Amino acid sequence: MLKIWSKLQKKYTKEELALFDFFRSNFLFKDLKNKELVHVIEAMHLRTYKENEIVFFRDDPALAVYFIKNGEVLLDCEFGEEKEMLAHCNSSDVFGFGSFAMKTPRLFNATVTSHSAEIYLWPTVSIRELFAKHPEIQGKIQHELVRFYEGYTQNLFHTYRESYGFFQLKDLYDELYDNE
Repeated sequence: MLKIWSKLQKKYTKEELALFDFFRSNFLFKDLKNKELVHVIEAMHLRTYKENEIVFFRDDPALAVYFIKNGEVLLDCEFGEEKEMLAHCNSSDVFGFGSFAMKTPRLFNATVTSHSAEIYLWPTVSIRELFAKHPEIQGKIQHELVRFYEGYTQNLFHTYRESYGFFQLKDLYDELYDNE
């Protein structure tokens, strides 16, 4: 019986396997099987950006999650006249997580800093359709998102403890629960 099953399994090309490896290197997809990754990748679009091209601006609606195939993207935020760099993203990095939430504005700007960048876009509409059709994929991805945000929150608390006095943590929670 096992020999029959192995003959029924899809054989993937070297290019497809390389693409699976690329996406599986990202924490969001690390536990997805090839047949699950096929559904995710089919919902994405590859776009090439030029140097200094804006991927999105702060306060734009979050319409896609972005996966850098190659190139570099600067994430920054403006505070009045000041600009602060948040991160410099490279190949296989992901940004734009706000697209997993409904009607979320962008919190920062994203600009290509390399000569060019190839970036996979996973539109919010496609995310929702995939999650509706494949709840097992949704569960795996949401599990990794929760782990990511838990790590982010731990880093925030650590930074807060190191620079105590700039704000009160209670204010963060009051704001969070006032918006529900």
